[in-house]
Amino acid sequence: MNNKERNKRLGQYFTSPAVAKLLTELALSVKSDISKAIDPMMGEGVFLRTINDVSPNVVTYGIELDTMLADRVNPNFMGKSKLFFGNAFDPKTIQQLPGIFDLVITNPPYVRHLNQINETALEDGSLVPSGVQVKSDLYRSIEKNPNLNKTERTLLLEAASKYSGLSDLSVPSIILCASLTKPDGVLALLIPESCITREYSITTLNVLFKLFDIKLIVKDEGRNWFDDAQVKTLLIVGHKRKNPRSNILSHKDIPVIEIAESTPDHPLGKLSDKLNLKEFTNLFLHPNGVRTVKDIGIKYHRTVTSFLVNALTESNVKIYPEFKQILDLKGTVASLDPRLASLTRCSEYFRFESMSIGVHQGLRTGANNFFYCDLIKKGKDKSLVSMQINGKKNEFDIPSEVLRPVLRKQKEVLGNYLISSKNLTGRLIDLKNNYTASDVSKYQLGADANVLPQKFSEYVDYCSKVNIGTEDKPKFLPQLSAVKTNISTGNGTIRTWYQLPELKERHIPDICIPRVNSNSVNALLVEKGTVVDANFITLNIPKDIMINKYGVLALLSSDWAKVQLELNGNVLGGGALKLDRGHLQNLIFSNKVMSNKNQLEQLGKNLTESLENEAILRQINDTVNDALAIEDSLKLKALLQYRLKLRKKNA
Repeated sequence: MNNKERNKRLGQYFTSPAVAKLLTELALSVKSDISKAIDPMMGEGVFLRTINDVSPNVVTYGIELDTMLADRVNPNFMGKSKLFFGNAFDPKTIQQLPGIFDLVITNPPYVRHLNQINETALEDGSLVPSGVQVKSDLYRSIEKNPNLNKTERTLLLEAASKYSGLSDLSVPSIILCASLTKPDGVLALLIPESCITREYSITTLNVLFKLFDIKLIVKDEGRNWFDDAQVKTLLIVGHKRKNPRSNILSHKDIPVIEIAESTPDHPLGKLSDKLNLKEFTNLFLHPNGVRTVKDIGIKYHRTVTSFLVNALTESNVKIYPEFKQILDLKGTVASLDPRLASLTRCSEYFRFESMSIGVHQGLRTGANNFFYCDLIKKGKDKSLVSMQINGKKNEFDIPSEVLRPVLRKQKEVLGNYLISSKNLTGRLIDLKNNYTASDVSKYQLGADANVLPQKFSEYVDYCSKVNIGTEDKPKFLPQLSAVKTNISTGNGTIRTWYQLPELKERHIPDICIPRVNSNSVNALLVEKGTVVDANFITLNIPKDIMINKYGVLALLSSDWAKVQLELNGNVLGGGALKLDRGHLQNLIFSNKVMSNKNQLEQLGKNLTESLENEAILRQINDTVNDALAIEDSLKLKALLQYRLKLRKKNA
């Protein structure tokens, strides 16, 4: 395992001293009488060193899994901190600690769920636990913690057992840290923004809002705090309640500060030269503190409902039934993002989700290099296609009826607003009711079976046996997780690995939007019958909807829609904006916009028929902005350009 792979598996992205000092000062501003503090994922120990410098009388503790950091960490403390090397989730490690703490402060390891699938052995023989092991250890640690009251233990055990397997390691880390924080104590975290925005964040939001009064969130909007990781991160500081709140919505609105121009050494950007940290914390944590911020970024307040609504889905409401009432609000209550409030005089909105538009994801075949091909020449009965497995290109004649036009990647979009099958070379190979000669014999399908052409039939047999992995870790197409589910013998019907299930409506949408966007987000109308890959969010427009597909395309093409997606989407390391269905469903529009639905429908249709769209887009913006009572549309456009520039700046 090389250093890069090792760091990735351990989730090691170390905090700069300046960012550590900022978070420490924020935490101590909430509660100054700290006697005992811990960093349960201490890394290089930067938070412990900061606490030792700022408050020398505080007894500090640290836990770290990576023993290779011991030589780097131990000499810096000289007995000031009590350090443990081991798995912080393991009950055996937790039981060595002296109870719970006045301050729990950490930058938890950032490990994506895909990297947690297996246990990993390090050079010294220590083991990095798998995601399943982390979940089991966390549950047992909470169960055995004698310092939790019954209500708190029940809430934390529920969180430990219910958090999504798609979560990165930050989620169980937050739950663990909450369990180690004393009532009236402070929890101070440096975490990825995804921990409070993605669908799987509902667990952490529930823990944070019920157990703590969240005092402040500081966001690194420019993604500058880390040199080696460019996901958007934030600081969050909470004061722990003596008892969990019974009604999560009783939490006060939370001040949020977005820092745009910062560095690892100057986490407050331009403000760093004007205020010291104590002045900063007094300004924003004091009840009478300022509400606007100059030379720093943006400050606004967010309701707990706005956090929860954006993360809630039907699936996670099944896990947390108590949130159903909040989910039900999504269709009827639309609260405007506070960052947009100053631009509009409108007071009545509807949420995009209330339009009953199906918002999903495109087709996930599980093996695109087999199920997708390139059309070389189309014929009435058979077509010549090109396929590639393990870098080897092959050409075959196959029945034209099994080919369906497919939009696979963004580079296949030609720049206009219509995805037309005549402009797509990609084809989906949909082999339902078609079999290889070997399978006709194997399953005794009889003379009526549709047999694939000999050369292609032999190729399919070859694909079932070729190793697409490595010698050490062989992989075969029929055994891939999303391919083996194709195999079925139920109801007297034989379906093999190379036969996809029946396509769903979401795979053949009316509109699609790329899930990952390097530039501005563009919605695209899809020609009827065209399949769309899972690289895209797909929208299916009901026939009885108040506005047709062209009108929906116009709404999504407006600056108003795009700026909302820029504000709420997830920014990736390369500066791309990643969207999921929730970001689309939570778009908000003025109720009055529907009075111009006929105009929007015509403008949307014009978009798909013209290569010169600047004037059409200007008309769409005028229509949407008039409904919003936006007096200065240039401010909206400037905000959109600023957000685009901000996420591209460090790409």
